[in-house]
Amino acid sequence: MSISVECGHCFSPFQVAEKYAGKTLRCKTCGEAMRVPLDSRSDLPDEEPLPLYDYGTSRRGRRGKSGAARKTSSQPIGLAGWLPLMIIAGVFVLFFPVALMVPKFGKSYILLAAFTGLGIYFWGQISLLIVAFKDGAPMGLLCLFLTPFYVIYMLISDWRKIARPLLRLVAAVALFFVSLSVQFIVFPPGGQVAQRPRAQQRQAPRFQQQPPREERQAPRIVHNTPRERSEDRSPNPRKERQPVVVPPATASKPRRDLPAGVQPDYSKTVRTKTRQQGNDSPPPGTIALEPEAELTPGMRVVAQRIGTRWEAAEIVGVEQIDQIHVHYLRLPESFNRVVTRDQVRVQLTADQIDEDLVREVVFEILHVFQDAPPDEAAIENEFLTQQGYLPGSLKIDLNAQRITLKVIRDSRADKHTVFPLVKAKLAVREIK
Repeated sequence: MSISVECGHCFSPFQVAEKYAGKTLRCKTCGEAMRVPLDSRSDLPDEEPLPLYDYGTSRRGRRGKSGAARKTSSQPIGLAGWLPLMIIAGVFVLFFPVALMVPKFGKSYILLAAFTGLGIYFWGQISLLIVAFKDGAPMGLLCLFLTPFYVIYMLISDWRKIARPLLRLVAAVALFFVSLSVQFIVFPPGGQVAQRPRAQQRQAPRFQQQPPREERQAPRIVHNTPRERSEDRSPNPRKERQPVVVPPATASKPRRDLPAGVQPDYSKTVRTKTRQQGNDSPPPGTIALEPEAELTPGMRVVAQRIGTRWEAAEIVGVEQIDQIHVHYLRLPESFNRVVTRDQVRVQLTADQIDEDLVREVVFEILHVFQDAPPDEAAIENEFLTQQGYLPGSLKIDLNAQRITLKVIRDSRADKHTVFPLVKAKLAVREIK
């Protein structure tokens, strides 16, 4: 049979064996001594009653306190109360040397320490107010308006109640001091960033050794004519070199004549910008509009947009003889504009364009990011929005995992060939 007993200090209930009846045991919660009654039905009190208003010697505390307040005031500070502050302090101590050596990181370190300290300060201040108001309204008002006097009073009377809030306030003040120390070390009041001496990073300058003043010889001044070369009395190993003869700009390079019957091989010729169209010339593979050509809405043309940039466009309407309203296929309708007939050209078909201007592009299909096969018509429409693509040249072979198409060299379609394929969720690789 067990006996019910309650701690007189923390009011924690326990069930003890009958053999401990009449003995004094120690509470497992607060560690205070408690007396076990003779039996569970005994009406004898645990201890003699104390005076009603003798709060200084009462072991049970004030009757107005709640159980949570009594438990909070009696519990010592354990690892759970120290752990958050220990983690924060460890992080700032770990990065303190880095903040001193790296000025850019020092700025972030100062701000982080200041804001963290401000947050911990408000946390500790609110906790201190909660503890004070649990003791009554007068103690709460004293803590609210005269915080230092309340802290001194509680340190003398019962420091365990304010141990945790006071520890948070001390940690906040420490973080403020850390941020100020980094501020004055890394960024001194003079405004210059404290850095390591750069003399260790740079090599010592090399000075040319000169002979003594009495051994120096004055240089001979030579007044040169346009066709004479200046001479120096100092030894110059390059003085004996023959001057470089630069041909005039109008001179042409010597032409190497090939043997009779041998045609030059242009397959290995590197194309440069001199072979491309000039900045003021229209794109290759196009012709100008004929004066009697009839323009109808929906007709595909190549129109000039800004400066020398040409884009694939579609005719929306013809307002006047020389006023053509076009829509650029690659851009939204807000970019539509009215151009003249000189700014509109018609692209030639594949059989009408020089073979040297046409490039056949071959792609290998690596992966298809969809369950259905790729829509060849949709991909064709995407290519038609780019200037330089030859219509009808797109071929997709899923069995051979190949995609072939033809574009005009140095056009927009030649530079951005892979974009329509990526938009169609195809992972491809160009085969050189």
